[in-house]
Amino acid sequence: MIHGTLTVITPIRPSELGRLRTALSKADTQKHELFSRFPKLHFARWVVVDSAPGKQEPNTAEMYLVFAADFCTEGKARKLAERFLAIFVRSVDAQTLDEIYGCCDGYPGAGTFEERGRYLLEHTHESSARHVDFIYRAEQPGTLKQALELKKQLDQHLDQLRRRGAPPSPEALRKQWAHHPALSAPKVTRDRRLARASAARATFWQAPLAFAMDALMYLSHGLSTLTRRWKGPRPPARLPNVEPRFTDRQVMPDGPAQNPMAHVAAFKPGIRRMLVARVLMWLVNWRMQRYLVGLNQVTSIHCARWVVFKSKNDEPRLLFLSNYDGSWDGYIDSFIDTLDVHYFLKLMWQRTKGFQDTSSETFKFWIRERLIPTPVFYNAYHPQRPSISDLHEAVRLRESLRPTGDVAELNHYVRTGSCKPEEMMPSLRESMRAVRALWPQLG
Repeated sequence: MIHGTLTVITPIRPSELGRLRTALSKADTQKHELFSRFPKLHFARWVVVDSAPGKQEPNTAEMYLVFAADFCTEGKARKLAERFLAIFVRSVDAQTLDEIYGCCDGYPGAGTFEERGRYLLEHTHESSARHVDFIYRAEQPGTLKQALELKKQLDQHLDQLRRRGAPPSPEALRKQWAHHPALSAPKVTRDRRLARASAARATFWQAPLAFAMDALMYLSHGLSTLTRRWKGPRPPARLPNVEPRFTDRQVMPDGPAQNPMAHVAAFKPGIRRMLVARVLMWLVNWRMQRYLVGLNQVTSIHCARWVVFKSKNDEPRLLFLSNYDGSWDGYIDSFIDTLDVHYFLKLMWQRTKGFQDTSSETFKFWIRERLIPTPVFYNAYHPQRPSISDLHEAVRLRESLRPTGDVAELNHYVRTGSCKPEEMMPSLRESMRAVRALWPQLG
C-alpha cells in the first residue's frame, strides 16, 4: 500500500465565480455522500485561489479552483493520479461535478467519463514537497476506524473492571479481544512494516541530504548577500496597517482536530530563485519521509503539501495546503518554536514576495494575510475527527494486543490509560538494515 496526493488546479471563468461558490456551498452540505464511495480516501477539499495573494482586493479576472485529495492505494506509485481520477469521475455524482467544473475554462460539459477524467488529469500538479504523518502511510481509513472503535470498547471494558477492583492481565485481554475485527487483518502488519522500512531508508540518507541542503543554502545565502550589498540595505520590516481580506472564522477553523488551512504566495522573479527553491523543496520532501510520528517535535499535522503552479501570465505561485489539530495560533507557534521545522519552512517560503521572518509577529502576519478559505473539506473519520495523538494511540494499542505485540506496552496502557512515548524516527541500525535489504534488488 502507498499513500497518494492529488492536486488539480483549473482556471475559473470570471463570469461564473458566483455560480461556482453556490455549487461549492451545495457540495459542502453533501460532502459525505459525495466522497463516502471512496473507501481509501482520507481527506479531500475544494479551494478557490486567486492570483493576487496578500492583496486587499482579489483579482477576479484570474482565479483558480483547487481540488486536493489524500488517499491510499495498492500497486506502484506510477500513474497514481490517473488511477484515482478514473474512479473519481465515475463515483462522484455527474451533476455535481458538472455544476462545479462547468464554471472552469475548457471543461467538457456533459462529456463522457473519459473526457472528464482527461480534463482533470491535464490540470494535475505534482507536489513539490509534502508531509504525510506515518499513520496515513501505514494505514487505510477502514483499519484506522476499526482501531479507534477497538480503543473505545477496550476503554469502556477497563473502566468496568477498575470499578470492580479486578485489574486484568495482558494475557487475559489478548485472549478476550483476539477475534475483534481490528485484529483480524494480517495485511495491516505488512503495510506497517513496508511503511516503516521506507522511513528507515529516508533516515539513512538524511546525513548526505542534510549536507547537500546546507551547502546549497550557504551558496544561495552568499549570492543573496552580494546582491544586497550591490543594491543597498533592505528597509526594516514592519507590519502593514491593513486588515486581511478574510475574517479569522473564514480561514482559521478552531475545532479540536483536523482543521483545514490553505495559503498561497507569489514567487519573486528570477530563474535562480526558482531553481534553488525547487531543489530545496526536493531535499526537504525526502527528509520529511523519515518521521514515524509528527514532523520533528510537531505532532499536530496530519498532512501538508507545497505545490508550485503558474498563473495565466506565467508567474509562479506556491500553494500550501494542510490540516492540523488545535488552534491556528498554536499550530503556527509550533512552526516558530521548533527550530528544525522553522528552518525548512524558511527554505520553502523565503523566495516568495513579502516574506518576513524577523520576528514571530511578522512571520504570523505574512502567513495570515495570504490565507484563503476552504469551502469544502471532507475527512473520512466524521463525526469523530480524531487527532494525530488519538490515531497513533489507537494503532499502538491494537498492535500491543496481537500475540506478537509488546507486553510492556499493553501493561503500561492498562495501568495509565495511555501508551508509552513513541520514537520519532527509526534508529540508525534499523535504517542500515532497510538499505541492505534493497541491495539484492539494485543488483
